[in-house]
Amino acid sequence: MAFVEFDTLLLPGDQRFDWWRQLVGQGVAPTRITSDFAADFVGSVGSLDLGRIQLTKMSFPGLRSERTAELIRRADPETYELTLILGGSMGVEQDRHTTRLAAGDLSMWTSSRPYSGEAMSEPVIGASRALILHLPRALVPLPEARVDSLLAHGLSARAGVGKVLADFLGSLVGQAAVLDDLSLARLGETGFDLAVGFLAQRLDAQEFLSPEARHGLLLARIDVFIRDNLADPALTPGAISPYGCCISFSGSGRRQWPLPCGGSGLRAVSRIWPSRGYGGCRSRTSGRGGGWGTGRRSAGCSVPRTG
Repeated sequence: MAFVEFDTLLLPGDQRFDWWRQLVGQGVAPTRITSDFAADFVGSVGSLDLGRIQLTKMSFPGLRSERTAELIRRADPETYELTLILGGSMGVEQDRHTTRLAAGDLSMWTSSRPYSGEAMSEPVIGASRALILHLPRALVPLPEARVDSLLAHGLSARAGVGKVLADFLGSLVGQAAVLDDLSLARLGETGFDLAVGFLAQRLDAQEFLSPEARHGLLLARIDVFIRDNLADPALTPGAISPYGCCISFSGSGRRQWPLPCGGSGLRAVSRIWPSRGYGGCRSRTSGRGGGWGTGRRSAGCSVPRTG
């Protein structure tokens, strides 16, 4: 099912806010929403079915939202709402934690506990825009108490696994129109693995991920690392201390690139940079202050944890 976004501008001004509020309640969870802009509300909302998970995109001016214990008793999808801020400024409060968010931030709350949120609308920051990934709590393979410790905290999507996830979600919405239902379901599994991997990294709980999820997360991180550092001629192993590094040979020179080594890392590098040779590895030989020793392509380095 292709992504379809509904815009309040298609409706008379006095009907826009109630219509938008009703759509949000159906797609996310019943929530009490008020706004100083209700008389002429300009916003949009759209959703994408990805099999086990769903993705919602929305935009809106200044508003306040509240999910009360009464609303939770009325209906609870029992989800984690992992939210990527695309524009504007927002705040969320849950479990005695409060955070302020701007474009490039991720945050998460759960439909199963009371929360309140606020979107600020000012000429400088413009309307608020967000992508919300709805993750069923029962499917997240991480200890619930540890996941709940992230509720209403600011989580960056500007680098690392957070950026991998943010780029993936944006591309998914942008390409949904040309994808069939089977492709969307498969990509939904990828999105789920990336989201859980992101949470696991924040919690240092990668041991709860499946081997397939850890492998996919590692390759995604390598992709982003190479893309972000392609033009940098001076990377050193110290940039990522727990990692081994692959060495590229170029003429008589040799450069060290702080990438995970071993079969997975080298295969990913060869796939992305087929024109460059990667003939050896180096790995840290001791812990604190240890040196770097060379090894063979496959056996000399070990793939690090994905955190």
